Order: sequence, then C-alpha cells, then structure tokens
Amino acid sequence: MTLVYFIIAGVFSSQIPSDLMKSIDFHNQAVFYKFILSLLQGQYFLLFYKLLSGIFIAIIGLMFNKLLFNSGLCKSFNYFQGFILIFFLGLTALKTELLSVLICLTFFIIALKGIFKTIKKQDALFDYFNAGLILSVMIFFWATSVYFFFIIFICLFILRSFNWREWLVSLIGLSLPVFLFISVYFLVFSNIDIVFNYHKLFKHNVVQFDFSNSFKIGAIYISLLALVSSVQIIGRFNSSETVVQDFYKVFFILFLLSLITIFINQADILPVFAYGFLVFTIPVSRIFLNLKNKIFAEIMFDFFLLSIIFMAMEI
Repeated sequence: MTLVYFIIAGVFSSQIPSDLMKSIDFHNQAVFYKFILSLLQGQYFLLFYKLLSGIFIAIIGLMFNKLLFNSGLCKSFNYFQGFILIFFLGLTALKTELLSVLICLTFFIIALKGIFKTIKKQDALFDYFNAGLILSVMIFFWATSVYFFFIIFICLFILRSFNWREWLVSLIGLSLPVFLFISVYFLVFSNIDIVFNYHKLFKHNVVQFDFSNSFKIGAIYISLLALVSSVQIIGRFNSSETVVQDFYKVFFILFLLSLITIFINQADILPVFAYGFLVFTIPVSRIFLNLKNKIFAEIMFDFFLLSIIFMAMEI
C-alpha cells in the first residue's frame, strides 16, 4: 500500500509544468533551500525537482496517516487520509513551486507528532524543546513558515495546563537554531547582513491565479464535502473523548492560522494553504469513511476522484 502512495505522488509530480520551473528565483530563497536548489541545478534539474517533490508528497501522506491514528482521530489505521492529502498536495504542486513547503510540512508533522504525545505526560519540557527546534528549522527552507511557529504555543494553551517552564523551553527551542546560525554566519563573514536581508524573502505582491470553471466546480464540490463533514464532527463533538476534542481544536486553529497567514502574505496563497490541507483532509476523508451506505459513499468518492482528475487537467 505504501508503494501506491509513491506511485500516486509520482504521477502528480511528473506532471509539474516545465514553465513552473522557469519562474523559480534561485537567488531570493531561504538559505538551506537555496543550497538544495544549487545542488539540483544542471541538465537534470527538472527531473530531480519532480523526483524530490513526489517523494516528499508520499512521505507527508504516510506521516499524516500515522499522526491521525496515534492521536485517535481515526479509529483504526488506514491509508485513506493520506490518499486524500496526496491528492490535495499534488494539485497544489501543479500550480505553484512547492518543494520548499513540502520540506517544511515534513518538519511540521514531525513536530506535531512529538507535541501530541505529551497529552498525558506530566512533564513535557524536553518534548516541547525538541518541537521548538524542529519547527525553527522550517524558516531556513521557507521564510513564510515563521507564521506557523505559533502552533507550538497554540498546543501549549489547548493541550497542557499552564507551566511557564514549558512555554520558556518552547521559545528557547524556536530561537536556538536561529541564534546559532547567525553566530556562525557572523564568525565566517564578519557581518549579519543575512538577517537584515531576510525580509526580502517575504513576498508582498498579490499573486493572481486563473482557474477554469470546471476547476471551480470541483473545488466547490470538495468544499461542500468538507463543510457537511465538519458539521457532523461538531454535532458529535460533546460525545467525543476530551483528548480527541483537544486535537480537533488544534487542527481548527491551524486552519484559521493558515487563513490569517494568507491574509497577511497574499503572495503565498497556495503554498500557505498546503498547511490548511492538513486540516481540510480530515473532514473530507471522514465523510467517505463514516457513511453507512457504502454504495453512496463509493459514488461520492468516485465524483471526488473525477473532480481531482478534471482539476488536474485544467491546470
């Protein structure tokens, strides 16, 4: 089944338009991602870029499945949620340069996994310090990921009773890699110009996307699925375990954080919404898994697949 993940992700990544690669700014990139691009540059850049994109999409799908199972948001382990997420990320990769975001999403899910494991722990200082370290690495691949640092404090507020030491070590974990990088940079180059130039990596111009009518119809259908399922989740909210409720709250606020980030930085709409797809995947997958009428569920899922296919063809 894992192989199927890589096959589907590979199909999407293989269709990444060559024109999209020509729009990549190889100079104005976060430091680690700029280094990766420099390694990939050459005759086979497009091949390596597509290969890495497909690998990360598949890995993210697998990791997200495990995260939902471990957190109790799905009753039994299955690969369905990951499939849905792969479809969403694959569509996004066809429309915008996404590799840096995919790398960041991998770190983001690893950090969430560590945070979610602390739900029943009395002392989680080391866990939140590690989560802060992992999250902070994202900024070296994609500058806009700094907005998602707030997830660690959101989790502290929702999942933990107040402990000022956990808040402090989280902040230290977030700050330490940045401090070490600036220190090493200063020792090597005798200046910290990179700090003052980092704001240039935050795009400020609004990016316009043109979508066909068939793409919009598919997006509306998928959004309606998510809306109906979300209403069902809210309706059953009080009957859910307290721990599960807390995890739903975290994901809901993550979705709001994505929307706020888009409002602040409208140049990164699709890359930012890749984080929102982590949340969007949950209700969309639940509606297929929880329908008692399996024939109706199959029909709805077939329409979902057709929508994805038509949307991909229109990009």
